[in-house]
Amino acid sequence: MNASAMKSALFIPILMLALAGCASPARIDAMTAVPSAQLPTTSLLYQSVSVNNISGGSSTNPMWKSNVGNPEFQSALQNSLGAAGMLASSSGRYRLDAILNELDQPLFGLDMSVSSTVHYTLTDTTNSKQAFDQSITASYTATMSDAFVGVERLRLANEGSIKKNIASFLDQLRAQFGKPPVVSQINATTIPFGG
Repeated sequence: MNASAMKSALFIPILMLALAGCASPARIDAMTAVPSAQLPTTSLLYQSVSVNNISGGSSTNPMWKSNVGNPEFQSALQNSLGAAGMLASSSGRYRLDAILNELDQPLFGLDMSVSSTVHYTLTDTTNSKQAFDQSITASYTATMSDAFVGVERLRLANEGSIKKNIASFLDQLRAQFGKPPVVSQINATTIPFGG
């Protein structure tokens, strides 16, 4: 094999690696659902929810694909609860546990759709009864216009799916506690709730 043919043979794999990039974990700020309004101080949920146990997430392998880790998911959930006026400063009346049961991701594709299923359990610590116990599924699609590199599109789809999942949880929580669902009316600088 001559030098020119060898350079060509090496160029294509190197170009493919450069285009593929390294996978990075989901970002906390991109998974945080920011509501258009906080809860009124008269709500039972106002500053009364403590995040207890978060499980089911997976760490990101930079050589494989982006994932959502438990620490990032927990921080995004806490930030979302805080923005909604629900997060307790210490031990709250309600204890929240969340299990990321599924993060359904494509292996490849131009448009990457990710579906997340999270089981949320809210326990009233005054009587140890469950005040909320549901699984929520949310999907988000990242397109080529969002990011050219596939691993980046997958990360964006992960983030969008988790953000919509958290927003839906907060909506349902507010509705169950007698308040109209407004959490999904996320401000213009973040991912719209409708996808």
